[in-house]
Amino acid sequence: MDFEEQLTALKIIHHEVKIHGLELTVDLGGDYINQILQNEKKRLFFKEMDIDFVRLDYGFYREQVKELYDIFGLRGFVINASIYCKKELNEIISWFKAIDEKIELRACHNFYIRDESGLEGGFIQIQNSFFEEHSIPVYYCIPVYSHPRGPLHRGLCTLESHRDQSIQSILCDLVLNHHLSAFMLADEWANEQEFMEVERTLALLSMPLHEVEEIPVYFTKEATAEERLYCKNIGSAMIPLFNFYDLKLLVRWQNLPKLSKRIIV
Repeated sequence: MDFEEQLTALKIIHHEVKIHGLELTVDLGGDYINQILQNEKKRLFFKEMDIDFVRLDYGFYREQVKELYDIFGLRGFVINASIYCKKELNEIISWFKAIDEKIELRACHNFYIRDESGLEGGFIQIQNSFFEEHSIPVYYCIPVYSHPRGPLHRGLCTLESHRDQSIQSILCDLVLNHHLSAFMLADEWANEQEFMEVERTLALLSMPLHEVEEIPVYFTKEATAEERLYCKNIGSAMIPLFNFYDLKLLVRWQNLPKLSKRIIV
């Protein structure tokens, strides 16, 4: 899809997003930013799209960012959560706030459509701690399998350990182990069943423990005697949903905080 085709698609998406009262975030980088800023017709087009956030990809210049903010009346920017050390992050946040104290910042981890290109959990936790100090939400990618991106066609995930796992299992791990505050379905598009899968999982995770009558379990391998005894002790049926590690954490979890509802289109 070339740039003109992407603009046509953006116009259709903008119409639907505004009808349903959602936010609109656009991913821009490299020469695309110059094409917009240096072309009056494209500038006017983007003004009409009423964009809330721009995700800054590789290859942007700070003067471009200020110009984007001033021209299009953005609420803020989504920055890369995987590339900044603590000192660099503090510096770039100060720079954004010097433009306008009201600029909202969010972050999203790298994601690549290549095998073994997901991030490692320990690295993500270190990076996230930098953003937590500034109360900046960090987005993770949740894969979908009905229409996954190529060339792998295996679902686009942030953590390599999530490769080929179910949506439910991934959400459990992110909420219970990685302080999930926001996520996006980053493949081509999700079907209704996958959206319902997300909704059901978040509903279950939001329940106080005493409201969960039965916690389903999914064994990704043959269950050990310890695992089966553990499930028997908590009265759980062994049906496909969570893996054993998720289950042990879930049973200990009493009241999960509400997740903020943010959507990237």
